[in-house]
Amino acid sequence: ETIATKVRVPILYIVGEKDEIVPTSHGKELYERSLKSSIYTMLHLVKGGTHNETWMQGGSKYWDTMKMFLSQALACRSRPLDGSPKEKGE
Repeated sequence: ETIATKVRVPILYIVGEKDEIVPTSHGKELYERSLKSSIYTMLHLVKGGTHNETWMQGGSKYWDTMKMFLSQALACRSRPLDGSPKEKGE
């Protein structure tokens, strides 16, 4: 069992399609495992992205994905991590 199945906070995986250090399959597997526990999980695959230049190769879509993830992750703050309804006044 990995930590990915236990992490409850929002997670964004940015995976370079041509990452020469971390295989793309590893990012995809972590994403799949995180779906079991995280309150919000997102995977962004950068076409042609390598390990160190993904942020440049991803262009505006990379940054738009970051913004969207942060917006959704902040919206998750209003939900308890255990999935129970939030008490009034919290």
